[in-house]
Amino acid sequence: MPHINTLNTTAIAFIGRLSENEELPTGELIQICGEFQRGDEDTGVWPTPMKRAYIDSLLKGYPTGVTMIVKPPGASHTTKWMILDGANRARALRDFMNDKFTTSGETKEDRKKFSQLNTETRVVMQQRAVHIQEIRITREDPVDIIADLFSRINTKICPLKPGELIKAHGWLKNIPIIETAKGLVGGRWHGHMEEIPAWIQTICTSWHELFPPGTHGERETKRCSNLATMCGMIVSSIEEDIVLLDSDYKKLKRHLTPENSISTELATRLTARFTNFLNIMSNIPNVHDIMPSQCGMPKKKKCFPIWGFIIGERMTNIFRERLIQFYTDIQNDSNLKAAYEQILSRGGDSHITLNKLNAVYNLINLHAED
Repeated sequence: MPHINTLNTTAIAFIGRLSENEELPTGELIQICGEFQRGDEDTGVWPTPMKRAYIDSLLKGYPTGVTMIVKPPGASHTTKWMILDGANRARALRDFMNDKFTTSGETKEDRKKFSQLNTETRVVMQQRAVHIQEIRITREDPVDIIADLFSRINTKICPLKPGELIKAHGWLKNIPIIETAKGLVGGRWHGHMEEIPAWIQTICTSWHELFPPGTHGERETKRCSNLATMCGMIVSSIEEDIVLLDSDYKKLKRHLTPENSISTELATRLTARFTNFLNIMSNIPNVHDIMPSQCGMPKKKKCFPIWGFIIGERMTNIFRERLIQFYTDIQNDSNLKAAYEQILSRGGDSHITLNKLNAVYNLINLHAED
């Protein structure tokens, strides 16, 4: 079980711990850690009205919740604390005291930056209580402890999506599959990686040429969604089970362990399969019309059969030609397209199943034989 300590501090003292402060030991400083938070250290996900509402609550002395900070197992006296819950509150408080936004107000004159408040109000603001829980993770705690804590904290507020849980799960950067997926997704993930293997960089480059991420691909929610899909592709390939492409965190997390490394043999197999996938997709005319991509990732519901045939070792040369022809023909054959869409939506949902995969396989072969 993690060790937990509860304490109170003032707003001004809390802000002092959020930046490099020579007056404090490094181990007392607090980092808004983007490794398991929504958003990065600078921006977060709160719009300005939510920031103003939080500041208004502080000014009025309303309850504002507990900020949870965490240290990893084996942390030394120089290891900074990282915010597990309360990062958006911390950003709002920090940015307000740095005059980056104003208070609420009906008129422009009513809205004031921190420096524009009268002296008494500034002092009151600085002395407001900030409630903190310090959580020290022990070596005996399970590898998914942070994702589990993060999920429980956010359940009643805004349920976390699979990609956000996977990001939190990999907060220590010691889960090889997650780090590999980050490399394959690329973008800002590359800025957090010390070294990017050549095969990952090659696949990432080819991937972005076919599925450009655009500006929206750098948004936090989409980056995490892409991370989940890529983890699903890797795990489903390793286990040769297309159902794992569904990116459900509960299904994937048992595979996301420090022990599940990417060996040279596995990297070679992944390279071949991703290369095959990209080559097939690039050889389908108007592929983006029938398998639309969004922010750097094709829709799983549309493209999962191709990945399923590849990882299931069904992609023979003959079947590859049949598959490309099939996806070419459905663009001009409404009946064939309807039969295909009906399979993908079988059961009234977009879940990936082996039955759907087999049905598409049979449909492609039947079409080729007609």
